[in-house]
Amino acid sequence: MEILSKFKDVKIIEIDNYKEVFSSNNQDFHLQKLGQKLILASNKPNMIYKGAVVCESFENDNFYYTSSIINCVYDCEYCYLQGVYSSGNIVIL
Repeated sequence: MEILSKFKDVKIIEIDNYKEVFSSNNQDFHLQKLGQKLILASNKPNMIYKGAVVCESFENDNFYYTSSIINCVYDCEYCYLQGVYSSGNIVIL
């Protein structure tokens, strides 16, 4: 993987599903933000979603989106999105 070639001297742990780590119970979001881990996951088919009606489509009939990264590398105190996931780690799909 090209991404792995950018990281030297890293410990690679293979798992069956990223949710085993990312969605597990009893996580400390703020502690994980101090030492964020990068979770690389394989893409599942149909990762393209129809855009929600409440989102700006700029008058395009075919408004779709994709989400290839879960979570954020930043740790902004004011960000309400920090409560979306229990994990402070990053997932790249």
